[in-house]
Amino acid sequence: VRELAKILAGLHEKDVAYLDLRPQNVCLNRRTVSLFDLSASRKVNGDKEIDEHLFDSRYAPPEMVLRQRASKKSDVYQLGSLFYQLVTGHNAFELNNDLLEGQGQDESRLLKYGLASSLLDYDKSPQTDFKDPRLGLIEWMLTKDPSDRPSMDDVAAFLQDSPEVAVHHQSRIEGTRPSKNNTVLFPARMGIPHKGHIEFISRLLELG
Repeated sequence: VRELAKILAGLHEKDVAYLDLRPQNVCLNRRTVSLFDLSASRKVNGDKEIDEHLFDSRYAPPEMVLRQRASKKSDVYQLGSLFYQLVTGHNAFELNNDLLEGQGQDESRLLKYGLASSLLDYDKSPQTDFKDPRLGLIEWMLTKDPSDRPSMDDVAAFLQDSPEVAVHHQSRIEGTRPSKNNTVLFPARMGIPHKGHIEFISRLLELG
């Protein structure tokens, strides 16, 4: 999160808002963090708001859900939403209702997460559950009014001064086994691995 905040703060310094922060656009390779796919990024002067599409309602701030408007502070919200998910294992705002499941995927997500982020109050569980008042930063980042959120520089500076804390969640993938000696098991039907296979699998291992 700290490294992402630094990257985003660098973009904001150049008056560029990223606007599509979600796990699919983040590459974590050991201790190196990369942010890619800037197709949604826009030039934004200062705290000005611009018209913007809603890309993924699971991480979208209220201004994008309700008004289709965005600013640099929208990146702050999206990073806060990702931060919350990394710490707790679930989304910061979510409506659980069987009626939401009958919609299409996009409509269901919009109602389940987007509407929730706009209407529901913030759950202060992280700093309480982990007894770590520093996690109160997440609540500040997830403030519904963009003008009340910190700047990305504020977030990066706060995280820079805080010791690292690792939170490990149990894998949700059944049957996961730890790898040994970086061994790769190829399916028998693939036949003898050729150079392309090895490069492909090596790339997957590099990406984690």
